[in-house]
Amino acid sequence: MIQEFEQYLSIDRALLKDWQEYHENHTLSGGAISSSIENAWKRCESLKVKSNTASAPNIASNSELDSLLEMNRLILKSSIPHMDVLFQELKNLDPYVILADNEGTILKLLHTKGRNLIPEKVNILPGASWTEENCGNNGIGSVIKENNTVSVFGYEHYCSGFHEWICTGMPIRDPLIGKQLGVVNISGNKKLVSLHNRALVQSIGRLIEVSLYEHLFFSEESSYFQLLNSEKPVIAFDEYFKITHVNVPAVRELGLISGDSFQIFPPEMSLPTFLPIKNKYKDEKGREWMVSTSPYIISGRILGRIAVFDKINNAALPGSFSINKKSNGVSEIVTQNAEMERLKLQAIQMGSNDYPVLIVGETGTGKELFAKVIHDYSKRNKKPFVIVNCGAIPKDLIASELFGYVKGAFTNANPSGKKGMFEVANGGTLFLDEIGELPLDMQTYLLRVLEDNTVYRLGSTEGIPVNVRIVAATNKELKDNVKFRSDLLYRINVMTLSIPPLRDRKGDVMLLFSHFIKNHEAHYISVKNEVFNLLKSYDWPGNVRELKNTCLSAIFNTEFRKDSIITLEDLPKSIKGKKEIIERSTNYSNVQAAIKKTGGNKSKAAELLGISRMTLYRMIHEVKV
Repeated sequence: MIQEFEQYLSIDRALLKDWQEYHENHTLSGGAISSSIENAWKRCESLKVKSNTASAPNIASNSELDSLLEMNRLILKSSIPHMDVLFQELKNLDPYVILADNEGTILKLLHTKGRNLIPEKVNILPGASWTEENCGNNGIGSVIKENNTVSVFGYEHYCSGFHEWICTGMPIRDPLIGKQLGVVNISGNKKLVSLHNRALVQSIGRLIEVSLYEHLFFSEESSYFQLLNSEKPVIAFDEYFKITHVNVPAVRELGLISGDSFQIFPPEMSLPTFLPIKNKYKDEKGREWMVSTSPYIISGRILGRIAVFDKINNAALPGSFSINKKSNGVSEIVTQNAEMERLKLQAIQMGSNDYPVLIVGETGTGKELFAKVIHDYSKRNKKPFVIVNCGAIPKDLIASELFGYVKGAFTNANPSGKKGMFEVANGGTLFLDEIGELPLDMQTYLLRVLEDNTVYRLGSTEGIPVNVRIVAATNKELKDNVKFRSDLLYRINVMTLSIPPLRDRKGDVMLLFSHFIKNHEAHYISVKNEVFNLLKSYDWPGNVRELKNTCLSAIFNTEFRKDSIITLEDLPKSIKGKKEIIERSTNYSNVQAAIKKTGGNKSKAAELLGISRMTLYRMIHEVKV
């Protein structure tokens, strides 16, 4: 390998000469430096990068890095298998295979641990920022600036601390809009010139993009699976209203193709919004369509929008983009939270067996929706899904509701008798919500029914065979609860789902609020940033149910004012009365001013605000400054 390097010695010396000349005179008289590297040096000089920089700054604490990894979960999932292939291919050369986000922060590093201390020395580690502003031109920051594959060899680096390095990086772009999502990079000692293989890095980058495409189009875990595989016309377009993706019905029915302009909304309307937007569209044949658009979000960034077309004479209800029955239950759980996505998959898998399930979660977290997913993906999905709220039925009526009664069982009873919910759900799924509210005597009766698969109506000694799957839910801790039988708990708690409260998945607040507006068919309603900031700051003790009611109340108040913009005044008093939360939320508005004041330099903006650069990034993602 050293012999192979010797042929580069003359080039290496020429590069050093050019580097010295540039840093002494700020000009080049010509030589080994290419025009692209010279342009990169000029950028670094204008950014006032220190030429003696030898290490990247660490901008993320452990908790901030966890948030960053969560935000980029899809990219990581699509990239790591292919990065590992690249690493194994070059393992003997001690490579550093790196994945960075679109802001230049390292998310993942593959290297041979313990071989040397170079990663620690120059900070090639997760959480480090390798932007040109921080480290001069390199195979991460320059890729982001140029949005193209970039190689930097030895003295081509603006900063002297990286002159022993060689690095090649390629941008990873999303498959629908083409926006840059991150960078895949390979780095190492410049003597190992075989690392300088652009084709190899580009092939891995392309494979990562293919994996992203497969996830979006073919995985039911994808939030966009239903939309992109719809039998209706579907297109994707960017913030400039340029179409970047069309499905077959869109071409066949509407004659739309990629590259076309799709100016269906008023030019002054800002598309980088989490809100749904609806409008009518008349095609070349004079037919009218209702176009329902939703934001296309990857890694917390709005990259564009996806539009679904419904003929006016057969328009679907808002949000009804599902293809089949199985997709309905999953699609009702609106989330971009990794834990919630995992629970959705777990619920789907639970549907494949017939064991009892206990769903645990605070009131309003959506336990019923998960129970419906389990039913939809079970072999019982063509049979009834029956819901019983054990806490909402008067105690003296619970037995008759669950088990039914025969003619004349008690005063004022139906003269014909009545089926209980077990009989109604026969063959299907019985969802016992708030099972912790069930009286002890009813728990004893329920346990016997579950063990014998036989129900006895009140007033009868004749058993009725039933075949019911039990899915129960509770917002209380049932273990060691003297008011709940432990043997019944063991019987219903074969499998468990624990639903996180909304305060632990604040990233879903804006998504859900927008979803509720869409389902309300509230055309052109927009939301001020200060409202979203406040909603994200609120703890939501009533969880998703409280958020939905808040949204409906805000829509009503906005429409009552004959306005189309939801403001703080439209929110319920219980929320807008939290003055300290409002004051905290208004801090986000300072972000835009700081970025503008520093000419877009995020490092200086963070310094001006007195926060870490990682915190600034998170605030930008949250409020889309």
